[in-house]
Amino acid sequence: MATLTVNIDNEKHLPVLKEFLVGLGLKFHIEADSESSYSDELKEKLDKRYQDYIDGSVSMISADDSRKRIQQILAAGRQK
Repeated sequence: MATLTVNIDNEKHLPVLKEFLVGLGLKFHIEADSESSYSDELKEKLDKRYQDYIDGSVSMISADDSRKRIQQILAAGRQK
C-alpha cells in the first residue's frame, strides 16, 4: 500500500478530484483546513449531482475520462 498526500490550493478542484478517486475505487480521507469548509451552495450542488446519478438522469464516466478531465482542468489552472 502507498500513501499519497495532495495539497489542494484551489477548492474548486476538490469535487473533481474526489469524483476521480471514487471512480478509481480508491479509499481516501480528506482533511479540510480549519479555515475552509463546504458552503451551503456547494453541498446543495453535490447533493443534486448525487440525486441525479441515483435517479438515472446522469451516468458515470470512465476513470480514464475522469483522469483526462482533471488533467485538463489542472493544466488550465496552471496557465492562469
